[in-house]
Amino acid sequence: MPGFCAEKYSIGLEEGFIEARARMDSELRKLITRHIAADEVRNLRVRTSYSNVKFKHILLPVWIAAYRYGDRIYKFVVNGQTGLVKGEAPVSIVKAAAIAVVVLSLIVLYYFYRTNG
Repeated sequence: MPGFCAEKYSIGLEEGFIEARARMDSELRKLITRHIAADEVRNLRVRTSYSNVKFKHILLPVWIAAYRYGDRIYKFVVNGQTGLVKGEAPVSIVKAAAIAVVVLSLIVLYYFYRTNG
């Protein structure tokens, strides 16, 4: 891939398949439990089998970036296909508290005027 930065897989095929299988089994268990019309499901045994398993290498447009704000470094990832962004953002405790106070004040005023109006 000349001109593009690429990274090797950080998880091997076997390890990735073990993790994928665990996620699939967990999701199947949830779907089966939801499908059963009962208040409680006990002793549920789910046996899955996999056949004709193949691995395909895929290349995804992903941008990884980091920035410094104050004393911390914040990292984020952007999926170039969907535009989905994952990562951390700095949160100002003062601004969050001010917003909470304003919202609570509006709620209190609303109920005060509704009951006394």
